[in-house]
Amino acid sequence: MSKTFKTKLFKEEKNDIRKVGCSEKGKKIKSNKGQTVDPVKLEDIRKLFKFFEKENNVKIYAAIKIQLNTGLRISDVLEMTFNEVEAERLKEKKTQKYKKVKFNTNCLEAIEKLKKYYKNNKIENYNKGYIFKAARNTEEPLSYQTFSYHIKKAKTKLNIKYPFHSHSFRKTWAKATYNETKDVARVMRLLNHSNQAVTLRYIGIELEELEDLSNKIRF
Repeated sequence: MSKTFKTKLFKEEKNDIRKVGCSEKGKKIKSNKGQTVDPVKLEDIRKLFKFFEKENNVKIYAAIKIQLNTGLRISDVLEMTFNEVEAERLKEKKTQKYKKVKFNTNCLEAIEKLKKYYKNNKIENYNKGYIFKAARNTEEPLSYQTFSYHIKKAKTKLNIKYPFHSHSFRKTWAKATYNETKDVARVMRLLNHSNQAVTLRYIGIELEELEDLSNKIRF
């Protein structure tokens, strides 16, 4: 890769890295533990996709698309490799266990867009290594901080008021899966939760049921 091109490619993330202090792979990142966040509303998902399409931010667009269609943690999405997608099997960072993952056509189309983006920008390893490549070093994955920065930026620009961050897309997938199947045990297994009560709280079903009852029961 030429020096001129590397400088050009670096521009897409260098300001973000400066603002959020992004670390490379393996370094400690800020935790959102204890922070309550909501699933993303359908209308806001559409807005987010349009926002990142308009900005030509193929990486963030694709990362959201894959998370919404697989329910994977963002840490696993960002460090996913082309080989893992082909094998439909990856090692979860949190559990250190291997997991079978089915990538639907929406995921595969998003990955093809990324490959085309890399190829058009003359990145030699456009179809090898990490799917989400860092701008400064394409042998490294896109950092969580950079992804989180773009999500927060979009949330502000789109004037979305309720609390959500990168983890909300996994919650969105879980809630959609539950709404489709009404099988909480299945969702629990897919999320690797310890019991069904945890899963119901996770996707906010208990709260919705209470609110629904409060509207129906009147004296």
